[in-house]
Amino acid sequence: MRPTRRREHALVLAERFLRSGIYFLVVAVPLAIVSKDWLYLEAEIGYAELPKTLILRLTTLALLPVIVYIFFRRPFTFNWLALPVAAFLVWSVVATAFSTNPRISFWGEFPGQDSYSFLATFHYSVLFLAVVAGFRTSEQTRTLLAWIAVSGTLASVPILLQYLGAFPFDLIPSGVGRPTGTFANPVFAGSFICLTLATTLYVAHTRLWFWANIAGIQLMALLAIQSRAGLLGVLVILVWLGVRQIRERDPQHGVLIAGATIGLVLLTIIAVPRITTIADMSGRLAIWRTSGEIIADNPAVGVGPDMFRYAHLERAPGGPTGLVEEPDHAHNWITHHSAEMGLPGGLAAAALLLAPLASPLAPVFAARATEQMFGVARVSDLMLMFILLGAAHNAKTQPATKHGDRGRGYTGPRLRCLLHLPFFRLLSRGSLHRRSAKRRWLQRDR
Repeated sequence: MRPTRRREHALVLAERFLRSGIYFLVVAVPLAIVSKDWLYLEAEIGYAELPKTLILRLTTLALLPVIVYIFFRRPFTFNWLALPVAAFLVWSVVATAFSTNPRISFWGEFPGQDSYSFLATFHYSVLFLAVVAGFRTSEQTRTLLAWIAVSGTLASVPILLQYLGAFPFDLIPSGVGRPTGTFANPVFAGSFICLTLATTLYVAHTRLWFWANIAGIQLMALLAIQSRAGLLGVLVILVWLGVRQIRERDPQHGVLIAGATIGLVLLTIIAVPRITTIADMSGRLAIWRTSGEIIADNPAVGVGPDMFRYAHLERAPGGPTGLVEEPDHAHNWITHHSAEMGLPGGLAAAALLLAPLASPLAPVFAARATEQMFGVARVSDLMLMFILLGAAHNAKTQPATKHGDRGRGYTGPRLRCLLHLPFFRLLSRGSLHRRSAKRRWLQRDR
């Protein structure tokens, strides 16, 4: 093999390693959890967050040198969607340097567990780079979206079993009356399922019978969780897709989506008693008022990443029992980061949600932005958000492929996209060590 050919082959293998790592994270992180009796940590739900965070950070550290190798062999082509990620990471460094407790802001409130620390932000940024470097064609991106849909379905199964009382393991924290799945918190579970369901609805352009079943399982899980913010996000993407179909003069799909939207509203009102309390925002309003005071006290750099809990305790008034609430999140993505990282950090956080609205993945991020106005972002859905940011970034720059895809938007993955998953490729093509197989790798990826 010639040296040039050898280098090309090594580059293809590196890109495949990145894609395999991302596929692994998409499935493994949401499902990772251990028994409540195995870990005794300061955070009550550490038995769910520590395994997820450990898998995420070890895998991103393994991907980082491969990203650097690809960068020196084939420099990345960045566009404007990389600016919000870069701004968010850079201002996280600044806010950490001026934090009221730089150690906590760098490592996190509970080291090794999920947080908004600089270290966590760095790992999420690595995921963004991994997708930009490894998913170069629309076919690869469609396969990634299919993996996300499958991941949401797998994560929905424990939620539904817990709702039915048939789950064999006790994973719900004490005092929580709703299913939590493998997330140990119904709010975290709702944020994740909302994002995967939005992705599933986005890709469901063909083989509707298949994608309808996938989306139905996730929707039932979201209803079982009784996630008000998650259901609101799903309504937003349904309206967005319906308007788009009408503008594209596709009345059949427009009527179908309109019917699904009306059905979801009625089903939610009937099946989710908690939805009737959606107007009761007293708890969140109190947190937002205190967050406003935190922002007013230090609008430039905030109190520092992962310092929201301590700043809130200093300023929040006591409740009916005389005790001050101890939330670690403002229940609003922009408000939270404005409090921790100042107004520039809040603007960067807002750009992460709003900038992709100008990309082909706009409906997914519209649902995400709506949900995050009331929800809480944690390791599983934050991981997916940065992965989808990378997918949205590449959607503008993907080259045409020999399959006729011009790379200017997604037409939705067909069922055959599942044949591109590594396991099915091994079954269908036999040994990957043959020289002919290596030749096909180069032809398909180049």
